[in-house]
Amino acid sequence: MMLFVLMLAQIVGGRALAQSDAFAAYDMGTPRLTAIYVAPTGDDNNDGGAPERALRTVEAAWQRIPMGSELTQTGYHILLLPGSYTPEDVPGFMESRYGTLEHPVIFEAANGPNTVFLPPLNLYDGWYTYFINLNIASGTDAFHCEKCDHVLLRGNTFVGAEPDTYNTQETVKVNQSQHIYFENNDISGAWDNAVDFVAVQYGHFF
Repeated sequence: MMLFVLMLAQIVGGRALAQSDAFAAYDMGTPRLTAIYVAPTGDDNNDGGAPERALRTVEAAWQRIPMGSELTQTGYHILLLPGSYTPEDVPGFMESRYGTLEHPVIFEAANGPNTVFLPPLNLYDGWYTYFINLNIASGTDAFHCEKCDHVLLRGNTFVGAEPDTYNTQETVKVNQSQHIYFENNDISGAWDNAVDFVAVQYGHFF
């Protein structure tokens, strides 16, 4: 296993400090979370609080998260049930949701790896946002993050383009961000860089 460390700093409290330099997986701690279930067969008029009451779109789940202010009461665990989600099902930009270590925003495949298939995702100005065991594919950037702080990408598959075309320049792109953690992802399908960083501080790859 190869570990590439971008930059590291000790945790001394506060929002914008990195994990320790112990060369270990990102520690999510024991956050306080509200579960929101989403399924391609769900209904956006549901409350999303259980699989049988799942919302239909990621967009509807995203709109349940307060925008523009730090989360202080609860984080949000968006549990995606198996199936394929269309571009119309996800936000065009996931913008300005400010999680914390105690109250993050988590997108996770409820039934584990290779069960949830998503179109490209764009995160802008997001704090403490985690993506776990998702398959994300596109003909352009599969995942783009700008002005982000504490983003965890764990166990995901990102595909920019099929090998016969390779018309994607970068599969995963991160700009002007801090504390970006890549763990056990499969990233492919770019003619230039599978992962492209511009002005990124702190984090790790393994």
